[in-house]
Amino acid sequence: MDKTAEKRTEFENIYVAHYSRMKRFAQEYVIREEDAENIVQDVFLDLWEQNL
Repeated sequence: MDKTAEKRTEFENIYVAHYSRMKRFAQEYVIREEDAENIVQDVFLDLWEQNL
């Protein structure tokens, strides 16, 4: 497996492990579930773009 594939797999594992908890946290601050989902997606997108 090349480095890019390894990085993607690692990121997917982090996403799966933390998405639900982060979404519940975000829902404490917004009314709509869709907004909480968007917040979490934005966080993960920022992390991906920063190569974390």
